[in-house]
Amino acid sequence: MRHGLIPALCVCIALSAGCGGGPDASPSAVAPPDSARVRLQEIRNLGKAFYENPATQNLAPEELRKAVVFNPDSAREHLNLGLALLRTGKTSEGMASIEKARSIDPSIPHIYFNLGVEFKKRGEAAQAIEQFQQM
Repeated sequence: MRHGLIPALCVCIALSAGCGGGPDASPSAVAPPDSARVRLQEIRNLGKAFYENPATQNLAPEELRKAVVFNPDSAREHLNLGLALLRTGKTSEGMASIEKARSIDPSIPHIYFNLGVEFKKRGEAAQAIEQFQQM
């Protein structure tokens, strides 16, 4: 089952990157100025590249934190950081980052999915079901 979650999390981070109406598709997202947007995209791409490579996954949170600094009001950045933190075993910090994403934009299904997966891994079935039902 654990191996089945990795592709699902990869899909979620890909979706949160703007494919298929990710977090920045919401009207509440705040777009940075053009030069900052280009730099943010570079940081985000590097962070996601680190995330996808098992040899460099531990570098992803550091890079994705930079994206949060660039755009602190973006649910996308907090969600990506949270996923990277979860993948590197920093579950408390990862959950907090995903919760922050939810507080910014509670309409993103990927947030509830990933919270549900983490609760399930902890053996907290009731909380997992609650999250999945909110998708």
